[in-house]
Amino acid sequence: MFRSLVIVPFAALAACASPTPPSVSATDIAAADAERQRISLLPDVAGTDLPTSSVDYSGNFLSNNLMIDGEGGYGVLGDLAMTIDFGGSNRVSGSVRSLNLTERGAPDQLLGGRLDIRGSSSGGDIVARASGELDAVSDLLPFRGTTNVEFAMTGGTRQDGNDTAVFGTWVGASTSVDDDFFVTGSGTFFGTED
Repeated sequence: MFRSLVIVPFAALAACASPTPPSVSATDIAAADAERQRISLLPDVAGTDLPTSSVDYSGNFLSNNLMIDGEGGYGVLGDLAMTIDFGGSNRVSGSVRSLNLTERGAPDQLLGGRLDIRGSSSGGDIVARASGELDAVSDLLPFRGTTNVEFAMTGGTRQDGNDTAVFGTWVGASTSVDDDFFVTGSGTFFGTED
């Protein structure tokens, strides 16, 4: 569990809390990484073969490259839900829920909060942002601290048999140094048609 939350005023410590147990296992993390590898090797969808309507995708938001307050060794695994309107608006929307913090590749705790995804797609390319407020508990200062994060997402649409899939990368950080803890890092997002 991370150990370096910024010290806050005594009043904030009144809201003591315990970490929420992780909702994933080491097996889940390994399975997500295997799916990441599989989708990353799929070919891009040819422009003429792109869907012509709205498509829902589900998958994961994954990283083993996070730093918390400058300390490395952390990551996340969350559930990705993404919708791309290929038929008109080209809008990308969705969310990342059930974000689990990992430490040295092992499940640590389930983070509170969610990320909302907003962006656009052109010719199968995806440009979006995932942002929201997350909360967690440190083992040294056992109160629930919060941080607001924003991650830039870039990716594309892949051919997955007769269906399509999405794959890309994300990078970003907390949006304020005044948050209870500061996150920075990068990772991947990926999903298959529902």
